[in-house]
Amino acid sequence: MKKKMTYKRMLSFIFATVFSLSLIPAFTLEANAEGSDEEALYGGGYAISGQLKGIGYSAKLYDASNGLPTSDANYIGGASDGYIWIGGYSGITRYDGAVFERLDTSEGLTSGRCIMEDSQGRMWVATNDNGVVMIDGTKRTHITYKEGLPSSSVRAFAEDGEGFVYIGTTAG
Repeated sequence: MKKKMTYKRMLSFIFATVFSLSLIPAFTLEANAEGSDEEALYGGGYAISGQLKGIGYSAKLYDASNGLPTSDANYIGGASDGYIWIGGYSGITRYDGAVFERLDTSEGLTSGRCIMEDSQGRMWVATNDNGVVMIDGTKRTHITYKEGLPSSSVRAFAEDGEGFVYIGTTAG
């Protein structure tokens, strides 16, 4: 029996298929017949491996010439609301499948290194030298060494089972 592509597997596939940091794969869906006991299969991985009969796979390279504000990307991640988040040296860009939106850098969203969505749907953005920006809807919280981070150069996030978010910096 084929396994359903979970959200985490879909994200893993995004990262595994990024040949160039600007490559964003298109995903496909095979719908179940009404009343079928079979699970739906999601994701480009099923299409490219031939597991979705009659469904193709496509990828498109995006750069500064056709949509992205710049051609650099340090991190690409997906959110549960369908947005693809791209962190680059020039800041953070969100992509909804049609439009690239560069987010305002005035509240700390500079030089994106890592992006994580937590269990509450908040987006955590790690920057190269400007700490962390936590985005909760339209509210942004900017955290740097001034608020207690060991360093404002952030590299990773993790969330435990109780919802605590851990921030990995270059100083611990």
